[in-house]
Amino acid sequence: MKYNKISIVGLGLIGGSLAKAISSSLQVEKIVAFDKDPENIKLALIGRTIDEGYVDINDSIKGSQIIFICTPIKKISGIIYEITSLIKHKCIITDVGSTKQFVLKQSGDAIRPPISFIGGHPMAGTEKSGYASASKHLFQNAYYILTPLPNTDRADIEFLKSLISRIGAIPIEMDAELHDSTVAAVSHLPHVISATLVNLVKKNSQNNIYINKLAAGGFKDITRISSSNPEIWKDICDANYNEIKNLLHQFIQMLHNFSFLLDKKDLKGIYDYFKQAKIFRDGWADKTKDVIYRTYDVILDIEDKPGIIGEITTILGNNNINIKNLSILNSREQERGCLNISFEDYQTRESAFNILKTQGYSCYKK
Repeated sequence: MKYNKISIVGLGLIGGSLAKAISSSLQVEKIVAFDKDPENIKLALIGRTIDEGYVDINDSIKGSQIIFICTPIKKISGIIYEITSLIKHKCIITDVGSTKQFVLKQSGDAIRPPISFIGGHPMAGTEKSGYASASKHLFQNAYYILTPLPNTDRADIEFLKSLISRIGAIPIEMDAELHDSTVAAVSHLPHVISATLVNLVKKNSQNNIYINKLAAGGFKDITRISSSNPEIWKDICDANYNEIKNLLHQFIQMLHNFSFLLDKKDLKGIYDYFKQAKIFRDGWADKTKDVIYRTYDVILDIEDKPGIIGEITTILGNNNINIKNLSILNSREQERGCLNISFEDYQTRESAFNILKTQGYSCYKK
């Protein structure tokens, strides 16, 4: 399939990675990008990722088949209004924001034919930011959620799904309300809890010189996501307020219930509390996706190409390194790669990491 023109607004990590993925995987006559930072435009032009680049949205966006809006959540609706004032032809507009109902409420008047708006949320990304951190394989084997409106043309949905599949991602379709409640539970609330744990330890660290020294292992894994950009999470909490607040009330009530079990010294109740969580957690197909599960992992940032996994396992096997588990991270907004390899102990993980680094692989310890 050949595309005439695709435009991208915002060349940060996600927008830049989209530009690189599209330019390397698709046949596109012209890719146009807009970004307030002229350095991002310069880098994209030098790398021949885009054909045209501008710091402000202008008439160059006209004629686009698809427009990706890759900006912070609070700016998306304003950009939609700006774009729709210029576009008079049939065009798909999609975003990459992590909440969907907020964007729809803020942009309702602008979303009308011939514009076809389909909300999007790629479950990929890292704690890094900016075009310099963008990668053409960021979306490979990653879930990419689409939230079309009830009256969205089916052909437009399939067209966007096809593009997403062609850059290696896995499209999943759901409505905006279900999306927001789901990500509130598995992404947004965990960030609140993680930050709360860190702040709790910080509060108790003033008179305890050992807390910082011992805050490793499980605690370090659970709270790793607290290193994310606070500006982004401020906006997410505001945009997805209702869903987060609802789950937060449930979480607080569950903590109260657990506190009651402690007060009563109800050891059976405490045992059942942990057992139920273990049974449900162990039922997940991929135990390495969640930061709470304690393993010794190495995550590799690699391109999905024939033979790459065999290449890596052969290197480790030749060095007598035993792999405990291996999986593709399909949902990885806070991960720095797509291939997760688990090892049986700390020393094996360290040996594997050093070997892979020496062989030139981009890898990270988890």
